[in-house]
Amino acid sequence: MPCADGHDNLRFPHTEQYDKDFLEAALCAVMSTNPSLDSIYWSETGIDKRDLIAWWEAHQEADKKRRQKELKDAALAVLRRKALSKLSPSERAVLGFDEED
Repeated sequence: MPCADGHDNLRFPHTEQYDKDFLEAALCAVMSTNPSLDSIYWSETGIDKRDLIAWWEAHQEADKKRRQKELKDAALAVLRRKALSKLSPSERAVLGFDEED
């Protein structure tokens, strides 16, 4: 997820999903600064350092895949618009495309 996942406003309403998304976005933002994980008192956090590192690695991989998909989708959209622009209105209608496609 892109850490904010396209939300226009993460302020309201407070739901479980909002809280999860907010905390994930906040953690991603903090981890993106490459903090020193050695300065954390892990025994007081209730989580294991290895678990956080594993989450971060999986999150980064998911972000990488999402970005690749977004680039691919954008390139396909450009190619599609270019191809459709070559069709006449009647050809577009026969193929089932309306003016917004």
